[in-house]
Amino acid sequence: VGCAFVVVRREEVLVVGRYRLDESCSNNQAEQLAIAKALEWLESNDQFKGSVRISTDSRITLDSMQDSKNHLPLIEKIREILLRLQLRCNVAFSWVKAHAGLAGNEQADRMAKAASKDRELSISYKSYPKTFLKLWAHRRSVHSWEQLWTGSLTGTLTREFFPSVSARLRMQHISITYRLTQLLSGHGKMAAYLYRFDIVPSPACSCDNSSAQTVDHLLWDCICLLPSRSALMQRVVTQSVGWPPGKSTLLQPQLFGYFTIFIN
Repeated sequence: VGCAFVVVRREEVLVVGRYRLDESCSNNQAEQLAIAKALEWLESNDQFKGSVRISTDSRITLDSMQDSKNHLPLIEKIREILLRLQLRCNVAFSWVKAHAGLAGNEQADRMAKAASKDRELSISYKSYPKTFLKLWAHRRSVHSWEQLWTGSLTGTLTREFFPSVSARLRMQHISITYRLTQLLSGHGKMAAYLYRFDIVPSPACSCDNSSAQTVDHLLWDCICLLPSRSALMQRVVTQSVGWPPGKSTLLQPQLFGYFTIFIN
């Protein structure tokens, strides 16, 4: 990530400052650092008095400076320098549209891009933004969860539907219901499950009084469910997926609706 500022007086470029930020920093931090560095330069050159205008294409930075509840480090640094400068000069800020042909702004953009790629340029700022830390913590949590999930000795059936934690988190189309939970876990009104707890006298399905009434049997083999299964089967085949498909395939967006109809 890079940033830059350009000092222009009477259409003459006096100074160009460019800086490299740590790759974990955000674009907003880069925009804020550019203004902070421009103000630092202005403060160190006391021959500049009177009125100074700083133009930026970052509306977010300008809004953040106006927000009294915003106390981000770079925003506070900008405010501190402005307080010291107010005795010497009047600093005004203006927003300019990005890539609109304004010479100083276009040059600053080019210098910022060059700075981000210049590995010989030392890192000027490396404080991580909250967005990065939240993303890092989330990814770390999901990674740990993934390891626990894949290494668990329980939940074998559910893992066939959800092999990956990260993939499950992306499945925003899935609405969990009572019946769906029973099928995904294998814990519900199925003879093979109830038989384990002596609730029913036999694990066999009523379709043939022989096959164990498990999730797999209900999904693929039970002849009592053949009429309901046919619509699901037809939809699966039209998706160029063989029958029977992997259990996780049934949870894909294009099949999930048909799957829930079958369950109900």
